[in-house]
Amino acid sequence: YVHGHPDRLCLVFDGLDECHVYDCSLFMQQVIYDRCPCLSGVRLIITSRPCIATSVLSTKTRIDRRLEVIGFSHANVIDFVHKYLDDATAAAMVRELNLRPDITSVMCVPFFARLTCDVYLHTGLLPQCTTEIFENVTLSILQSSA
Repeated sequence: YVHGHPDRLCLVFDGLDECHVYDCSLFMQQVIYDRCPCLSGVRLIITSRPCIATSVLSTKTRIDRRLEVIGFSHANVIDFVHKYLDDATAAAMVRELNLRPDITSVMCVPFFARLTCDVYLHTGLLPQCTTEIFENVTLSILQSSA
């Protein structure tokens, strides 16, 4: 059925930016075209943070629609950090953020930008993942209510 009706198939790649393959656009090409040429008519839904979307969209995939839900750009994240924290703390955090594009990417969501700044302010460290952001926030709430 799949071979005869690829136009009736929809593949969803959710969170493509979390793909652990070095070159995601090459990965997409291999998965969709090179290894599965019978799937060339398949519809794709791809969700990704902007950092990967551009490289994926440069593959030979035909795009009918593109929808962007935009939060902070990298420059917006840096501006937010400087507005939210004092100068010395902001400068130190920005130096670390420049080495951690994974955390900067999470901070594209304004809510996470604020929480990450709060965690950095209280611990002096960038969180390793979003779970650690929430662990620190929960710990802070528990400590303040004790």
